[in-house]
Amino acid sequence: MDNFALLKERIQSYFSLPSLASLKRSSVISKEEEEKLEDAYYRYQQFIGLTFEGFNPEEIEEERQKYSHLLLPKTDGLVTFGEKECIEYLSIITGISQNKCRAYQHREFINLIGSDVISEKSQD
Repeated sequence: MDNFALLKERIQSYFSLPSLASLKRSSVISKEEEEKLEDAYYRYQQFIGLTFEGFNPEEIEEERQKYSHLLLPKTDGLVTFGEKECIEYLSIITGISQNKCRAYQHREFINLIGSDVISEKSQD
């Protein structure tokens, strides 16, 4: 299965979630919440070791100790990005509901990953 097919399958799985209807209704994200979520999303990337700059390393290390249950084991030496763990982290850091954090995280997945795959596919 190529990257485009995987992306399409993953996006379709989002739309088959039982909570999607309630997610759409209850997840109007204000500009202020969006700014908090964006900051926390990049902070999560440093928290899991995907990036190494941008936030105070001592604070990140404290969070790793405090929220160690949100760190997934590496796969073949690579960082594992957990959707559920990311959503919980975003909610803890921002104080924003998990439904809104889920909507933000899904949108970021589609924007960041999906646009690359679709762009790659259109160049074929």
